[in-house]
Amino acid sequence: EIPLRLVGSEMCIRDRLRMDEFCRKIGFNDAQTETLIRGKSLKYSGTLYSEMHRKQFKAENVIARISPDETNGRKFILKIDGLPIVRWFREQAEKLQHCISSRHNMRML
Repeated sequence: EIPLRLVGSEMCIRDRLRMDEFCRKIGFNDAQTETLIRGKSLKYSGTLYSEMHRKQFKAENVIARISPDETNGRKFILKIDGLPIVRWFREQAEKLQHCISSRHNMRML
């Protein structure tokens, strides 16, 4: 059962189902997803999958939380360490690319 309230605001069924599906798709298990859907923070270590980057990114001791979207208060977004998940994935991809580039440059020396 998905609760009727999230972060003190009513969330429509479509949004709850969308967030539930999204959380599971990126790598949270049932219990973790339920915690997030209830509006609670979740300390997480593991991997999270980005469809956009087609990669799994390591997440160590991050805090995940679903909160109202700052640009549209009627929508909800998943945040990792306070960053919208899309931005968090982008930053992880940039860090990975930087690391790969640094290794490549070290081999060239």
